Amino acid sequence: MTKSKNIVKFRTAEITFTIHATENDNLLISTISKNFGLPSKEFQIKDYLGHYENQVKIVRIHILSDKIMPFTHHLFSSLSISDRKNLFNDLQKHLDKHYSFYLRLDKQLLINNIFKISLVDCVRIKLKIDFALQKYNNIKMIDAYMNLLR
Repeated sequence: MTKSKNIVKFRTAEITFTIHATENDNLLISTISKNFGLPSKEFQIKDYLGHYENQVKIVRIHILSDKIMPFTHHLFSSLSISDRKNLFNDLQKHLDKHYSFYLRLDKQLLINNIFKISLVDCVRIKLKIDFALQKYNNIKMIDAYMNLLR
């Protein structure tokens, strides 16, 4: 079976994660920025109070146009074969109605430069596709994402 040309092009990405009062915020931000190849000064940090009045920080960064291709290439190539296979098999759970792609990486493993899909204590990543691709039908977009994950 020949691999068809991958048409998925992303226009933006958003990375979001929380830092709890017991965690070292400087270590987390610097390590995650290094692992993704992004400048730590571009991370936006907002302070909140948690359920028990403990300090929680929400950290967010938007990745735009010229940085998006190297970022997504690094992201998908850093995932293990088994994680890509799981994303492939559960693809519909990771897409919204606009074909934005969502995944979550284990925050503690990411500190050690290990990119592992997780649902707890995670770094959330949202990838928005290029506007031009939204015209494609569901089957073509699903096929394109499947090619990306192969």
